Amino acid sequence: MPTRNVSLTDKLDQFITAKVASGDFANASEVMRSALRVMEQDEREYEEKMVVLRSAIQDGLNSGIAEPGVFDRLYAYIDELAAQENVQDGSQEDDCRRTA
Repeated sequence: MPTRNVSLTDKLDQFITAKVASGDFANASEVMRSALRVMEQDEREYEEKMVVLRSAIQDGLNSGIAEPGVFDRLYAYIDELAAQENVQDGSQEDDCRRTA
C-alpha cells in the first residue's frame, strides 16, 4: 500500500488522536482513509447534483420566454396559499408583492 507524509494543523492532529483514543479507529491511517472516503463520496454526490441542476437549467432555457404576467400569477398563487394557511391558523398577513 502506498504511503504519504502529510502536514496537519494542531487541531486536525488532535482530532485524529481523539478518534484513535476513543477506539473508533485503530490508528491514524484508518482515520485518514475514512476521511478521504467521505470526501470522495461528497464529491460524487456533488457531481450528481450538478448534473441534475445543469439539466434543469437547460430545460428552463429550452422552454423559451415566460409569458407576460408570470410573476403576477405567481404572487397571486403565493398569496392564495398564504390566505389558506392564515385561515387555518387564524392569523392575518399582507400579500407577498414586493414594491421597488
